[in-house]
Amino acid sequence: MLLIGALACTGDDGTSPTDTPAPHETGGPTAETGSTGVTRHTGGHSAAPTSWPEVRCSELVAAPLAATLLDQPRATHDVAFDPEGRLVGSDGNALIRWPHDGPGTPWVPALGPIHQVDWLADGGLAVTVATTSFLERVDPGTGGRTVLAAGVPAYALRTGPDGWLWIADGQTLARVDPASGQREVLVATLPDGRPKVVGFDRRAHHAYLGTVGGTGTVYRIPLDRSGAVAGPPEPFATGIGGGWHDALVVDACDNVYVTDAVTTSIVRIDAAGIPAVVLDPPTEGHAHGLRFGSGVGGWRSDALYAALPYGGDRVAEIVVGVPGADFEDGRYVVVD
Repeated sequence: MLLIGALACTGDDGTSPTDTPAPHETGGPTAETGSTGVTRHTGGHSAAPTSWPEVRCSELVAAPLAATLLDQPRATHDVAFDPEGRLVGSDGNALIRWPHDGPGTPWVPALGPIHQVDWLADGGLAVTVATTSFLERVDPGTGGRTVLAAGVPAYALRTGPDGWLWIADGQTLARVDPASGQREVLVATLPDGRPKVVGFDRRAHHAYLGTVGGTGTVYRIPLDRSGAVAGPPEPFATGIGGGWHDALVVDACDNVYVTDAVTTSIVRIDAAGIPAVVLDPPTEGHAHGLRFGSGVGGWRSDALYAALPYGGDRVAEIVVGVPGADFEDGRYVVVD
């Protein structure tokens, strides 16, 4: 059971109540190279090598899930996993890299409070810095920092299948070209709630959008073969938690996991849009960040790792039985 600090209500800036079809092309990167010059996904329609491991959706762990608090790693709003098998987390000021068993090593000092992080196609780590509203890139070797875009008060941050950085700030959903800093608003208004968190399914057919300020609707957005928006958001599931979504991830079987600050629960929504509460911590707090493990260095690929800023910045491991969605379609073959 997760024990986390007390909730308190604040404003409408997108922070949590406790926080200070035929494909077609649209604007932005092309289907093959994008504006950043790296190869993009092709919609997941290529044949899979027989050497890829199988993922069996029948092995999905039924509710209730169990959360195990880990001894060493610490994280506030989000975690990431590097190729060397370390968890990257923030202590509220610096980025620290943690092996599965053992103490962490400071990596990027004096960064300040952050929201979410994600890896770029070039190997750098993108970070939303809360105090400056900068979108920054951290060099994977030196830890040096580069500002990708200024004046971006983003909360959510995920690298999309188009190679752009998808961001949400509790008001709009946008994407930013990491090469030029160009920002494009994708969703300005919703019928219920405002954009807060975003994730993508395994074959990059859809983006999923969690919300704040409404009744708890999660939206699904169709994508074209370049990974760009191909249609308007459509309600995927309603009444998810109390309507304050702090994290969203998708597994290999197209189940969507949403953390909610008001109810302190984690809700799993199946591919048909049917929700079920799978983890219900006490009302003193909630799991803030949420990320599937890498399967490298002792981290499980079939488990979620949750950042708990209201429980001493601890990290919890939550085994779900299947790995996360991989929109590059290059790690496994899914068997229902």
